[in-house]
Formats: sequence, structure tokens, C-alpha cells
Amino acid sequence: MSSIDLLPTVSDNKHDDWDITTMLLSKFQSREPDIVQTARSLVSPALAFLRRSQNADGGWGEGYDSYSQWERAGIGASTASQTSWAVMGLLAHLPPNDDCIHRGIKYLLDNQVEMKEGGKSWFEQSYTGAGFVGSYDLRYDYYRHYFPMMALGRYAKAIETLED
Repeated sequence: MSSIDLLPTVSDNKHDDWDITTMLLSKFQSREPDIVQTARSLVSPALAFLRRSQNADGGWGEGYDSYSQWERAGIGASTASQTSWAVMGLLAHLPPNDDCIHRGIKYLLDNQVEMKEGGKSWFEQSYTGAGFVGSYDLRYDYYRHYFPMMALGRYAKAIETLED
């Protein structure tokens, strides 16, 4: 199954499962006209969802309760991993100087913490993965490290391209 096959499922879902949406947005690229037209009709609502669910602190987050309460989609304390997913999804379709992207990057930069092992990373207490909904949550401890690094790297490359 390709990304384009999954997009209608995500778009038609009244939940707007944003973590899946942002991952698909960041990975989807095609030059075939019929696929591009279909994708554009699905991408616009996903981008609008990300814009309206950005928190005042510039980040994004969502609580576990959104799996059983659709109206809670995109509502929750900002986390580094979820902010990174949103930034990568936006960067795939918007210029890096877009205000939502800028605010997301600022959130990531402002929320780095010193690590006792040395260097900096991000603190993330939240469970951002779903096991069996209603049974248990998952916390992938490395999400807080590598997704922000991916988002910052893509942002740096996009800014570099913009300046060329």
C-alpha cells in the first residue's frame, strides 16, 4: 500500500489522526498529475488541521484521550516528538519561513535541555504511541531525540535552499 492509498483514509477520518497525517505529508512526493491532484485535495485539510492545532507555545501535542474522544484530536501539551512530526509535515508543503513552521522550530530550540551524559536533547514524559487503545500507551524514548533532529535538519536544509 502506498502513501496515496492511505491519504483518503486519514482525510475521511473525523479524528484527523494528525501524527499519521504529518508523517504521510512529509513522505508523500509524486509527479504523476492524477496523483498530484488527489493529493492536493487531501493535503489542504491536513495543513489546515496542523495550523489550527498549534499550541500557543509554538509546539504541538495530543493526549491519549483523543483516541476515544475525536473532538480532542490535536489537543494537548506540546511535546518535542509531536512538534517535530508537525514541522516535518508542514515543511513538505510550505516554505520554511511560514509562521507555523518558524514557531515550531522556535519551540524545539527553546525547549532543549542539558543532558547529564553531556550535550542537549529534549525532555518528554508523555506517552506518544498507542498500544491497544484503552489498554495501554507506549513511550518510545528515542522519539524525543531523533524526530527533533530530523525536523531541525530538514528545516536547516530548506532555509539553505531558500537562501540560494
